Amino acid sequence: MSNMRIFGLSGSGMDIDKIVGDLMKVERERRVSKLERKRQIDLWRSEMYQSINKDIANFIVDARKEFGLAKLTDTGTLLSGSMDSFTWVKSASSSDETKVDAKATAKALNGSYNLNITQLAKNVSKTSTDSISVEGKTSKDTLDEQFAGISSGKILSFKIRTNVTENDPENYPNGYKEFSFDTSVNTLEDVIDEINNSNIGIQAAYDSDIDRFFLNTTETGEENYFNISNADLDGIDPADIITPDKFFADALKLDVNIDEDYGGKDAKFDFGDATGLTKSSNTFSINGINITAKNTGQTTITVGTDVDSVYEKITDFVDKYNELISGINEKLGEEVHRDYQPLTDEEKESLTEDQVKKWEDMAKSGLIKNDRILSTMLMSVRKGLYKSVSGLSDSMNHLTQIGIETGEYSSKGKLEVDETKLKKAILNNPNGVIDLLFNSPDDYIDDEDKYNKSGLITRMFDTMTEDMKEIIDKAGPGEDSDLLRDVKSSILIDFVAGKNLKNGSISMLDENILDLEREILTQEKVLLRIENRYYSKYGAMEQALGQMYQQSSWLSSQLGSLM
Repeated sequence: MSNMRIFGLSGSGMDIDKIVGDLMKVERERRVSKLERKRQIDLWRSEMYQSINKDIANFIVDARKEFGLAKLTDTGTLLSGSMDSFTWVKSASSSDETKVDAKATAKALNGSYNLNITQLAKNVSKTSTDSISVEGKTSKDTLDEQFAGISSGKILSFKIRTNVTENDPENYPNGYKEFSFDTSVNTLEDVIDEINNSNIGIQAAYDSDIDRFFLNTTETGEENYFNISNADLDGIDPADIITPDKFFADALKLDVNIDEDYGGKDAKFDFGDATGLTKSSNTFSINGINITAKNTGQTTITVGTDVDSVYEKITDFVDKYNELISGINEKLGEEVHRDYQPLTDEEKESLTEDQVKKWEDMAKSGLIKNDRILSTMLMSVRKGLYKSVSGLSDSMNHLTQIGIETGEYSSKGKLEVDETKLKKAILNNPNGVIDLLFNSPDDYIDDEDKYNKSGLITRMFDTMTEDMKEIIDKAGPGEDSDLLRDVKSSILIDFVAGKNLKNGSISMLDENILDLEREILTQEKVLLRIENRYYSKYGAMEQALGQMYQQSSWLSSQLGSLM
């Protein structure tokens, strides 16, 4: 109540609230509104940087997926040899697709190859030779109820050794997995679930329609096997034990012997002059050719360069690159409209939503015009594209040698493709084209040597990634931290640790914004003091005028009485 102000009772005719309000508008504009506008400009700049960083990140991540660049180091660098796995450089066809499907990676050599599949890889598959259940009973009944030869109150116990348990001494120190069940409590479903959930390379199943049990290895090949044997049950009366032979051979009627290895079969084939080759799976690779064997017999595999596929991959990348730098150049060249400043809340109230949007679009224009970070990045990328790749053949170490050049000056770095020249380069030297674009030297060499030996796209991605880190220092990651880490897992480490700034996890613009907000709070307190001073000043003035008015009225009345 002590802060309530009551004016206008003196008869002075002064509107103190209006006078002070008008004066405070001037003070607010001078002290606070200009700071709020600066803060809004920094917020807009931050959003623009973050948006551009997001565009760059999506460009890199999408391009990697499109090219199949999956093998990356933790630093985001392409592993040497990753290009060998590209599936869009070479094509492969089989003369008999009923026997073999074939696909080629970039590593495959062009030519025709004779392939003779003499044996398909198989897994171990054991099935009940006859019905196994007591009539009317199912796998949901207890073991002693479902199987005629299984007594109640007994312990069914066995151990299974597989290639998985044998090669995992940490989890299976004895080389096997042991199982134990109560015949009066547990069911066949319990047995099946425990075997399957053990993840030891075998799988069990039961088909109630035909009343048969199945036991298979999950993978094909001789190396994948299982061996069922007696469990170690010292101290238990043998009469209380259901042995594995009684369960698997007698009850389940599987053709298995106890303590005998049952392994799958390897695929056997001849490839060209190489005979007697084996693989544990029917899907395998030979010198960059991915083969899926479906039947035994002979076929011919033909490998060639897929010129159209390579051309399409490269030109699609060029189009997306041009789109990216066009968007950045547009921001760098936007016109600045200095007469359009951010609107205050009070100013927005007098405008429609559409008018506010149009005004703010003009106010945002040119906020990162000729920005140093972005301009430097574009210049560095362009320089990298036009620098030869060292260590490659002189006939295939420069972008122009595959028909790609920058356009006229007005195109601002956009790339143009000569279709005839690019397709000719792909046809004549596909591996040379791939090396020119994607060559990735070892991480241990020095940075300059690594840069010089990096393929043009590899070099581009590395350059962009480093400049993205500078944008993060400037504006922060926004809401795209996960996307940025997809570009390079360590991209935020320096930012979070504060190696590039005085404080960690805060950008330069965010620091500016915090400083402005602190100053705004300070100035708000100053405004309150000024407002109180104005009210005191004009309140006193009103009081003085009131007294003068009263004295004037008294004098007038006295003079009137004398007349």
